[in-house]
Amino acid sequence: MENITKKHNIKIDHIGYVTNSLEKLIKFHEDLGFNVYPEEDAPNMNQKMQIIEKDGVKIEFLAPYTSPPPQSLGAQHFAYSCSGIEELLATFEKKGYKAVVPISKYKDRKFFFIRDPQGVYIEFMEYEK
Repeated sequence: MENITKKHNIKIDHIGYVTNSLEKLIKFHEDLGFNVYPEEDAPNMNQKMQIIEKDGVKIEFLAPYTSPPPQSLGAQHFAYSCSGIEELLATFEKKGYKAVVPISKYKDRKFFFIRDPQGVYIEFMEYEK
């Protein structure tokens, strides 16, 4: 694949982690020294979210309103920040990757999801300036 990292300023942003108990995971990670960001309610995505961070690494906990099946708990996706999100998606589509979640907007960012060659969700997000 062409070097899209430089063209689109791609950087690791966070790891998405599905849980059925935000409270337990937050407490566990607080004890490990993580900084905890405020909980966010995301009704358009049918879930609550909370981000923790330590040593520059962010984990986004996702707690669906309805209890997720056990096989969906744990690390769910990797997220990268980028620039030129529309052009980046077009580049992936030319390579045969389809958006499993089209370009959408949430608060101060646009994002889309594709699946990598192993089927893992990969999120690309562009923050508003």
